[in-house]
Amino acid sequence: MLATVSRVDLNLYLGKWYEIARYPNWFEQDENTRFAPGDIRGMEPRFSPDNLKHNVELVSLVKQWAAGKQAAPGQIGLAWLLAQKPWIVPIPGTTQMSHMIQNVGASSITFTADELKELNASLANIQIQGKRLPDGILASRA
Repeated sequence: MLATVSRVDLNLYLGKWYEIARYPNWFEQDENTRFAPGDIRGMEPRFSPDNLKHNVELVSLVKQWAAGKQAAPGQIGLAWLLAQKPWIVPIPGTTQMSHMIQNVGASSITFTADELKELNASLANIQIQGKRLPDGILASRA
């Protein structure tokens, strides 16, 4: 995908990290997590009980890398994006100053070529299950 995007000179926000950046408390979830009535994640297919038990594999992987790099899990996602191509500029959103400060700290996290190879190989083995949004919402955006 990066090769295609590079050829057409587009900036890209890489989807595997989307849920991580979108929900700061993503790393507090496990396969037993259930959401309160009214929490949008309760409607999202990726967060259904059947899909979440598979998708937390990404959470586990990123937590492992965060511990090794002495960083927050969200910083690993941002640092990984920064390491992909010089023209990729992650644009994380947040409403909390502490998260903004943490996001800025991702720029100080580096990966060696071997680390990137290892992380990318691990990511390639993780298949996120479930659509990002419910069908009705996806259809309205088409």
